[in-house]
Amino acid sequence: MIREKNAISGALTAQRIDKWLWCARLFKTRSQASKAAASGSLRLMRDGATFRVEKASALIRAGDRIAFLQGQKLRVIEIIACAARRGPSGEARMLYTEPAAASLIEVRNPELE
Repeated sequence: MIREKNAISGALTAQRIDKWLWCARLFKTRSQASKAAASGSLRLMRDGATFRVEKASALIRAGDRIAFLQGQKLRVIEIIACAARRGPSGEARMLYTEPAAASLIEVRNPELE
């Protein structure tokens, strides 16, 4: 497994994006998170640059932002910490923040109207 640890504290400093999405309870199964990452629909923003995520093994770090569609809602998530495990929802919610402005963005599909 690819993980980076802090030499002093032993805390995770980087983690696979599919595992983090699953641990943060943004996807119900790790398989769904892996498919979303491999589909190329996730965008990773780091140090002012935006990257298209094309592999489930892409590494994320605290301070990164990810953007993806979940249903018809565009979600922009800022990563606060890497996950040691998939815990209860309260613990998972402490792994990220979601800016208030981003939560209001709804994507409309003209084919459905």
